[in-house]
Order: sequence, then structure tokens, then C-alpha cells
Amino acid sequence: MIETLIGAGVSVFLAALGGLVWLIRLEGRVNTEKALREALAARLDGFEQRIYATLERIENKLDSKQDRE
Repeated sequence: MIETLIGAGVSVFLAALGGLVWLIRLEGRVNTEKALREALAARLDGFEQRIYATLERIENKLDSKQDRE
């Protein structure tokens, strides 16, 4: 009788421990994904700013050439 209870207790404990480990790993994945998204958003913002600056420079050159004619 007592062996059955101990076996059941050990099984429940191991299942709970496995669930806890799974939750901790899941949280780590979520945090990593969030950091990657933020880094990607910052990188895209930098690209957009560089493209805008380049287009602005081209537009200014075209305007100055048009004014000369």
C-alpha cells in the first residue's frame, strides 16, 4: 500500500518538475523572440532613415539642376 502511494507521489513530483522546466524554457524562448523582434525593428528603422536621407539628397540635387536650366 505505502509503495503505491510513494510511487504515485514520485510520478506526480516528476511530472510537476518536468512541467516547471518546460515553462522556464518556454519563457526563455519568448524573451529571445521579443529581443530579436526589437533588434529587427531597430535595424529596419535605420534602413528607412538611410533610404529617406538618400532620396532627400537625390531630390535636392535634381532641384538644384532644374534651377540652373
